[in-house]
Amino acid sequence: MRTLILLLSLAATIAFSPAAFAHQAKTAVPAEGCEGAPAHAVLTLPAPASHWMRIVCTDTGHTVAPISGDAWQIVHDERAFTMAAADNGGTAGRHSSYFVSARVERLNKANAEAARARFASKADAGLLHDANAVYAVYFLSSTGRRDTIYVFADKEGPVAGLACLGSCAKTVVATVTHAEVEPAPQ
Repeated sequence: MRTLILLLSLAATIAFSPAAFAHQAKTAVPAEGCEGAPAHAVLTLPAPASHWMRIVCTDTGHTVAPISGDAWQIVHDERAFTMAAADNGGTAGRHSSYFVSARVERLNKANAEAARARFASKADAGLLHDANAVYAVYFLSSTGRRDTIYVFADKEGPVAGLACLGSCAKTVVATVTHAEVEPAPQ
């Protein structure tokens, strides 16, 4: 009987752990195009965020982007979304701006409800109907800007996000699409 209870407990833990999400990378996703980055630049995000998003180095600095096969689509106009380490208008260059700190936490019930309410004030809360977990991914850039991405996840993985750029006075609401499951938007 003890063995059965232990096995059922273990199965429940695995079923509800972030590693069980179907729409995520199985291992941490490394940065893309970041050769020569400063030694203190964040190039791999902490788990579980590293299974949903990655650092991509562009000609205008480092950005946070979805993992390959996923897309973040802005709710209001369906444009693709990535989050840059610095506002546009900075000095151009592959490593002109980058992230120096990144951490992730699963929010407690009260903070998760506050994030849901903020999302609902910007977009249709129905997008979150199956999202049972809310994570906050906190970033600090080399320019001193602090950003947060709230990730709303269901049993399959991330379904939507709310990015607070600098502060939550400027936000972007996006949905997550999975190329292997959903057709590309027309």
